[in-house]
Amino acid sequence: MQERVNPHGDFADVVVQWNNDLMSVGLGLEPRSTTPALHFVDAIYGGVPSQTKIGKIFFEKRRQDFEEHIDFQSSDEEAEFYNALGRDILDAVTGSSTMDGLWTWLDRPGTNRLIRLLRKARDASFGRDE
Repeated sequence: MQERVNPHGDFADVVVQWNNDLMSVGLGLEPRSTTPALHFVDAIYGGVPSQTKIGKIFFEKRRQDFEEHIDFQSSDEEAEFYNALGRDILDAVTGSSTMDGLWTWLDRPGTNRLIRLLRKARDASFGRDE
């Protein structure tokens, strides 16, 4: 069985899935079906600042693998390089899988902990229902 909780605004749906035979509860975030969506990863990290940061992190980790040293003439040129590199990395990631969401599977203790945390968060944010 699977049920979906629609968020307030243009955020991902929370999806809960369970099956008695599997003895686990699936919890996922999936793009809203009513909104044409980018790949889930792209929806989260697909802006210029994120792409630029991804490009810079990747470059720093793989610096020794680049054949020639890049000598940037300006900070704009450097930002454009890292943004393009970040876009290429995101394209590689989003093109490598058809995954449209992010899922995790919880056992009974994990499910109980999640319920307790959600109740605590609800009570702190909106007050107790009882």
